[in-house]
Amino acid sequence: DIVAGVRKAITSRLRLKLAAAGLAGLLWGTSFLTSAVVRIVALPVEFTNLPPGTEITDVSGETLQVELRGRPWLMHAIDVPHLAARLDLSGVHGGMQVIPVRPDALALPPGIHVDRVTPPTVTVRLEPARSVDRKQANGQPPSERRTR
Repeated sequence: DIVAGVRKAITSRLRLKLAAAGLAGLLWGTSFLTSAVVRIVALPVEFTNLPPGTEITDVSGETLQVELRGRPWLMHAIDVPHLAARLDLSGVHGGMQVIPVRPDALALPPGIHVDRVTPPTVTVRLEPARSVDRKQANGQPPSERRTR
């Protein structure tokens, strides 16, 4: 009989099965009850979607202080040197522009949350791009802003 076979499979070694389920529940519960870790990191600012025919001539800051919160094992797993705040300049016109830093500007894994970004905005000046390569007084090309 099929019902008897299923009943026997469920009830055989019941203590062992209950102990295994209890241990699994205990491990799962403690993993979610551990307190979150807070880490403050300095991240470089990168700009995406620079409007054609424009260049960035001034930036209020090239790094941001970002306060991240997450579980300890997640915080240890993130690769901080490869993180950057990517600010989208699409739809931005010339002149001085204040760009808010939104949490989705950081490509963070699930479970890592942004508590605070300092400063919360980045001010950029966009001007028409010059067609002639500029040289600094020492003959070297000007430093380039990080863009993607």
